[in-house]
Amino acid sequence: MKVYKTHFSEKESDITIISESKTAILKARKIFYLHRGNLEKYVVKNNQFLTSLSPIKVNTEIRVIKLMADAADICDVGPMAAVAGALADLMLEIMKNRDEKEDSDFIKAKIALVENGGEIAIDSIKPMNIALYAGNNELNLNIGFLIEKKDCPIGIG
Repeated sequence: MKVYKTHFSEKESDITIISESKTAILKARKIFYLHRGNLEKYVVKNNQFLTSLSPIKVNTEIRVIKLMADAADICDVGPMAAVAGALADLMLEIMKNRDEKEDSDFIKAKIALVENGGEIAIDSIKPMNIALYAGNNELNLNIGFLIEKKDCPIGIG
């Protein structure tokens, strides 16, 4: 099975997407811009969400905001600490799910990996080796994780 890899950057986001499905990669990129745009609009009106170092309560139906607020609450950090992981999760979700209204021909990705700023979301039928980036030392890229189908979906932060 041929696997495709793409990389792009947008402002603070640095993203790599891997899948056997070019369509899934395109859908992930599209949904990234949607959720990133929703986040940017939200923080203009809710500056505390952007600057808080502690969890804050939110009253919104915006998915990326709710995911970030929930993660911040679990980890006792500010919601922006969860931005990369939340966006990666939302991108992975669209790669693995078919939206009947939008695209009836879309086949769910069998291999889906999104890396955003070091946060990784994976759901794959094939085993994947994830190397640990440890800076400029002997451990760098010599230690990693073997992610198997039984481990998925999984996030690594």
